Amino acid sequence: MRRGWVVAGAVLAVVGALLAYLPLSSTTSASTTVGPGEEIVFTVSSPLGVYGTQLDGFHPYIEVTVTWNGGAPTLIEVFPCGADAACANASARAPVAVGYAPNGSTSFAAQSGVYYAVITSGHGLGASQVTVQDLGPLAGGLPGMLLYLFGLLVFVAGWLRADPGAPAPVEEPEPPLGEPPPNLEGGP
Repeated sequence: MRRGWVVAGAVLAVVGALLAYLPLSSTTSASTTVGPGEEIVFTVSSPLGVYGTQLDGFHPYIEVTVTWNGGAPTLIEVFPCGADAACANASARAPVAVGYAPNGSTSFAAQSGVYYAVITSGHGLGASQVTVQDLGPLAGGLPGMLLYLFGLLVFVAGWLRADPGAPAPVEEPEPPLGEPPPNLEGGP
């Protein structure tokens, strides 16, 4: 076993697993000004196709944050619309995220390819600046998964490979058939 390879492989595997799973970068971000009762329709698309879907065991959802800034208390509701890009009758469904304040943010777990509607209801006449941002692993976690697999390969190679500085094991020759084994205790 080569300890350096084992340690390097373990470190690469741990770093790769973290990069594959942890949210690090925004893949999309949009900001717009809306008045009371207006809606913003958006969808989150995966950079790898599978990321953010039920097929991806690591990332079945993508973290989405809706941030708003208005002059008066504003009710922000986010509704799922499924495959309906127009989000007709969006408010008839149950909201996935709700927030109420002059400014603030709310987060929810979105799926790739699903449309969502953000509907604002302000108690004043002012408009609100609304920003929608999704957060996920870098490039959908693919670089992390590749680094994880490489780390596992290095770990296994280090574990299976013999240390070149260690002496080779000495094997005792088998005595020929019919001869008694040698006396190893040194007695007569």
